[in-house]
Parts: sequence; structure tokens; C-alpha cells
Amino acid sequence: MRSKTLTVIFGLLVGVGAFLVDRLAKRAVVDGLLHPGQVFFPWIQITSHHNFGLLGNLPLPTILILVLSFLALVLLSYGLFDALKQGYKLDFLALSLVLGGALGNLYDRLAYGFVFDWLMFFNTSIINVADAAITLGLAVYIVRHFLVCGLSSPANKKEEVN
Repeated sequence: MRSKTLTVIFGLLVGVGAFLVDRLAKRAVVDGLLHPGQVFFPWIQITSHHNFGLLGNLPLPTILILVLSFLALVLLSYGLFDALKQGYKLDFLALSLVLGGALGNLYDRLAYGFVFDWLMFFNTSIINVADAAITLGLAVYIVRHFLVCGLSSPANKKEEVN
């Protein structure tokens, strides 16, 4: 039981941390602490972009984007509870990171009608911290499931949670 409690607490910290870092980073750009045009590396620069679409600015009606977002939250919640029930600590933490990022972008969409992206890579892709959290969390989840556990029997590699 103690291990499960620690997993939940750490998962909450990871998810809330991703959400808060995303909010703070966006505020830093909006408030001018990070300036558009500022270059960190030759391939990373600060910019300001309002993403009204989904996944790379794919134009979809706002109501459809919100429905898909809430559906994703429901599926994430199920995944979190299942990972905890099955004792998959790494899955729980990875999905917590995804959830924190998803809530960061959903907050933007509900509050402003768009997602604020500000970090441009290679002069083409513009993302935010929430997008990075979602990508990292999904990458960890996928790697654990398909490379570590194998496609045939992930239950055989289950971590025990007492």
C-alpha cells in the first residue's frame, strides 16, 4: 500500500508539475521575460503562435476539438487507474505527464480559444511545454510497452505494487 501511495503522490507531482511549468513558461513569453526572436540554440527560438487547430494546427471545428480533448482525458483517466491497479508504476508516471500536458493545452483552449505555442524548432515546428510533456510521456509509455515488455505479453513483465 505504501508503494502505491508513493506512486500516486509522485504521479500527481509529475502531472501538476508539467501543467505548472507549461503555464509559467507561457506567462514568461506573454509577459516579455522570454522575447520572441530570442535564440537558444541555432535550431531553437522563441516565437508566439496561436494554434486554433489540433495536432499541428489541423483546422477542425472548436467543438470537435473540445469533444476529442475530453474523450482523451477520459481515456487517460482510465489508463491511469488501470496502470495503478495493475502495478505499472512507470505507465502511471508516463500517463501522469501526458495528463499534465493535456490539461495545460485544454486550459488554453477553454480560456483563450486557442493553444499558445512559443518554442520553434528548425524554423518549422512550434510547440509548448505541454506538447513536450505529452510527447515525452507517450514515448515512455510506448517504449515500455512495445520494446521492454514486447508485443505478446506485457502482463508478464508487471511491476508489483504493494
